[in-house]
This record gives sequence, structure tokens and C-alpha cells, in this order.
Amino acid sequence: MATVSERSPDLVLLLVRRGYGSPRRLETLRAAVAERLAGETGFSGPVVLGFAELAVPSVSDALDMFADRGRMRVLVVDLIVPADMSLRGWLPGALHDWANRRGVALDIAFSDPVDGDPAFVSAVVSRITGGAAEDVRQSPATDSRPSWNDPPDHAVHLFACDGPRCAHRGSGVVWAAMLAALEEAGLRGKTAERVMVTRTRCLYPCNRGPVATLHPGGFWYAVPDAEAARRIAVEHLKNGRPVADLLFREGGR
Repeated sequence: MATVSERSPDLVLLLVRRGYGSPRRLETLRAAVAERLAGETGFSGPVVLGFAELAVPSVSDALDMFADRGRMRVLVVDLIVPADMSLRGWLPGALHDWANRRGVALDIAFSDPVDGDPAFVSAVVSRITGGAAEDVRQSPATDSRPSWNDPPDHAVHLFACDGPRCAHRGSGVVWAAMLAALEEAGLRGKTAERVMVTRTRCLYPCNRGPVATLHPGGFWYAVPDAEAARRIAVEHLKNGRPVADLLFREGGR
């Protein structure tokens, strides 16, 4: 039987990036990797997903679930295609900082990117030479839906950053709390008072993350936790009073 490595990990984390509709397919992939790894190597540790952005759990969220197990060896397997070299340059140091803050004894290693593996290239070539493909003419045309002509009615457009650094700082939980608070405040219905929420990639003030910006008005908020999200929803978006201690820029100034 093959072995994972001379220093086998205790935990395997599959680093992925979300696309629309992908969580179920990614879970299928995770389960298949875990089953094959166990069958071929005898590995019995957890195999988990960690999203780089725009979904939960983030990498640090996923590791949080195992933080109380003492020292662990973690292998992060980079499945992002093409490899995001900026993310690979930043995330190891961020995880080091996270482990220090949490007092977690983790040995974390990154695999080489999957897109450099000859087996990956072979898989791409097999899609070209294998002959199995779907003719797009069998699908209904969708680019002319009347509902896509105009934006929905709304009073405020909230852009919620869910890029890699904000995800690492817990944006997934924060924005879930924001949506729940807006729903409770009656600001999520199809009315003129609606707050339209758009999850975005990086908005740039990463050191203040998770970050949100509201328009009109150009309000920039640092939203560190679920309680901060609730305050913005109730105090600013429901009652019209900006939350001064969370606000770091207004009107582009």
C-alpha cells in the first residue's frame, strides 16, 4: 500500500474557490478524495474543504474546527486553477499569524499547485480527444430575459467584501449575520426600502476587514463581527444613523 508521505498529515485541507452552484460538486470531490486516499494509503484523518473567498468555511474557519486537538500536521492541497500565486504568497503567513493568535500548534504545509501536474494536463487533453461534449444548440437561449434589463428596486446598495483576506478574518459569518439582521428589520423584501447586498471580491482596505461599503453616501465600514453587522443593519440602514465607531470613510473623503 502507498503512503501519503514520510511525514503523513493529520488533516488534509482542499483549497478551493467557489463558483455559482459549486458547493455540491466540491463536496462530491472532497468525499471522493477522502475515499480514494483511505483506500490507497490507509489515511484515516479528516479531508475538508477551505474556500479562498466568497464562501464558507474559509481556510481559517475550517482549521478552527480542529484547533483543540493539540499539535497537528496539516497539508493544504491547492486545487485552484490556474494557481493564484498572490494568494499562495500571502496565505501561509496569514495562517502563521492565525495560529499564533489562537495559540494553536499546527505544522502547515502547502502542496504544489495542481495545474502543474502532468496528470492534470492529461485530464484536459482527454476532454479534447474523448469526444464527449454537449452541443450548446440543445440549450435554450437565456441572454434576453426581460428581468435582466433593470436593477431591482432598492434604497441602498451594500457591497460586502468576501475576498481572501476578509474571508480569512471571518467575513462569511459576518455577512450571514448582516443578512439575518436585514431580514429581521424588514429590509430584504422587494420594496423601495430594500437593501440590495452584493458579495464582492477584494475592496482593498484589507487591514480593516471584513469591510462593507454603502451607496448612496459612500460609507465605508469595518465590520469585525456579527454584532457589528447587526448594529449597521439596525442603526444605519433601518434607523438612518451612521455607526460612528465602525465608520472609517464617508462620501469618498
